[in-house]
Amino acid sequence: MKDSQPEERRKQHLERERPVLDAFWKWINGMNALGGSKLVKAINYAKNQHPYMENYLQDGRCSISNNAAERSVKIICHGKKELLIS
Repeated sequence: MKDSQPEERRKQHLERERPVLDAFWKWINGMNALGGSKLVKAINYAKNQHPYMENYLQDGRCSISNNAAERSVKIICHGKKELLIS
């Protein structure tokens, strides 16, 4: 899938991941947790993030994982840390 064109990846996201997300949102919306609990906070957070969590489905250049971005920033952070220690 990495070597696919963005439009092909978008189609694959919609085919493979849309049903999983739909099931997740159905589960979240069916939850009945008691007010003030950590579970309620987690459910509300997920509901508030709904539009953002599905952004990657609309653009084949995006991935649900941000591992590549974190790896590229990690190099800069380690270099900065070394400079501060010296």
